[in-house]
Amino acid sequence: MLKWDALLEWMTHLGSGRWGAYREAVAELSGSKDVELQDLCRTLRIVLSDLGHADFFVDGTRRWKIRKPALLGLQPSSGQAVLGGGRARHLVDAVSTAARAAGLDLSTADAGVGLSQVRVTGTALELSDVAVAAHIEYIPAASAFVASQLTPIREALGNAPMQEEPFNWTVRSWSFEAMGWAKGRLPKTAREYSNRYGVRRYMVEVRRGRLCEINKREAVFAAALLRRARITSYRADKQVLEVPLTAPLPDPFARAACLASGRISAVSGGRLRFQEVPPEAAAVLLVSLGQRHPLEGAIP
Repeated sequence: MLKWDALLEWMTHLGSGRWGAYREAVAELSGSKDVELQDLCRTLRIVLSDLGHADFFVDGTRRWKIRKPALLGLQPSSGQAVLGGGRARHLVDAVSTAARAAGLDLSTADAGVGLSQVRVTGTALELSDVAVAAHIEYIPAASAFVASQLTPIREALGNAPMQEEPFNWTVRSWSFEAMGWAKGRLPKTAREYSNRYGVRRYMVEVRRGRLCEINKREAVFAAALLRRARITSYRADKQVLEVPLTAPLPDPFARAACLASGRISAVSGGRLRFQEVPPEAAAVLLVSLGQRHPLEGAIP
């Protein structure tokens, strides 16, 4: 049992909770404080979300919620599925027993940062039978399933409420030249407003002086859509999708990319790299993000 399996089991037992309780649990298990704890909480949040275990900041709140347990099928060619959603020891034992009874290979390895991942290898029918025996759902091609439920950035922007610019708040703007946040107010881009209490709001200038409020990760891609700027890249030959480290994918998009292979993203040269993302999955993700189709001008 790896260190952060205890965190996932605790979250599974509660089902849902506030960010503060999650932060306290991470602090107790790690002994970390202050900035180090903040970074660790964020890293674990990303891993738990991307691998389909939990949703964070549910409905714009500071709450998290564990997802329903399921066997999540990876690329069909891999013949593998990972155990996602809530995960208690009795469930892992049930899946292990069912896999052994069916003569299937089951492995447990570190998915990253000390959180284990349970993988089962078999045909779609065999994996479905294991899920039935463990009383959970089997979702074949989970990446495609998650991608089919994405809200396109264009639609999210269209539904975003118009807001007045906050008065007396500090402002930063997304700079496409620097590929990062810069002090001050730049035109036709995403902006971050923060007050003295640490509250942050994100808005996109859709027209001169007209601002739409949207969440942070969507804001940058919404601005890129309006400016027709390409901030992603995809190599079809290597099946690698990359985005700037400073502009990570919105959570549902990152989950869809990670569940293609069951592997979390890696940092390389200031960019986040998602591996083993097939062209058809990359097409859905990038077009929904408002970026160009991955095979249009793709690196050969």
